[in-house]
Amino acid sequence: MIAALKQQIKREQLISTSEIFSCILTGADKILLDGSVVNGFPSLEVAKLNQKKIPFYVIGESFKYSSSQSIEDGFDIIPAEFITKIFSDEIFPEFQ
Repeated sequence: MIAALKQQIKREQLISTSEIFSCILTGADKILLDGSVVNGFPSLEVAKLNQKKIPFYVIGESFKYSSSQSIEDGFDIIPAEFITKIFSDEIFPEFQ
């Protein structure tokens, strides 16, 4: 099923979308210490196709920080080079 979903994401779809939106916002299942994140499909494909055309932001709670790079099926590591900024509750201490 994942292979079929991957085929549905086309470069043209993201290019036309990037003309409409000013940023990409996704969540994180895990935030790695090197600035990369683990998230489910199709986040990595979207990040790759975006090629830094518009900002790629990630939101994740601070308890998701991890040094383990192990991932489960259906999840990918999005390298830090594709990520503009990671937002977490650590930057909003008044809400902790």
